[in-house]
Amino acid sequence: MNNVFLGKLILILILIFSVTLLSSCDKKSTEPEHEEHAAEVELTINPDPAMVNTVINFKFEVEENGVHVDVTMVKCEIEKAGTGNHQEMQLTPEQGETGHYMGTWTFTEAGAHEIHFEFMHDGEMLEKQFTLTVQ
Repeated sequence: MNNVFLGKLILILILIFSVTLLSSCDKKSTEPEHEEHAAEVELTINPDPAMVNTVINFKFEVEENGVHVDVTMVKCEIEKAGTGNHQEMQLTPEQGETGHYMGTWTFTEAGAHEIHFEFMHDGEMLEKQFTLTVQ
């Protein structure tokens, strides 16, 4: 009877070891290989809502971990949704404000417009897309 108990105990220990080994392998394989950038972009417009044939002031703010950061190669394109016709909006850094980029645009058509904001941060090209409904 001692041999049967010892055999069951060994079998249980082998099962526990196997499950532990397999679960630790799964955890390693699901971890990301590199850290994601935490850069976030916020867009504000004035006046809001955007109206046709009205000059709209755009302000893009770039933050990482809650702190405004300057980025390079800032590009902004505007497209009437679904048309494929991109036009570039010129952006300038807001003087005295880290991570703030300003531009103006006058929409000639109402409806949904896509705003593509591209920038280089920590050696990687990143993009943020916004949809703006013009009235």
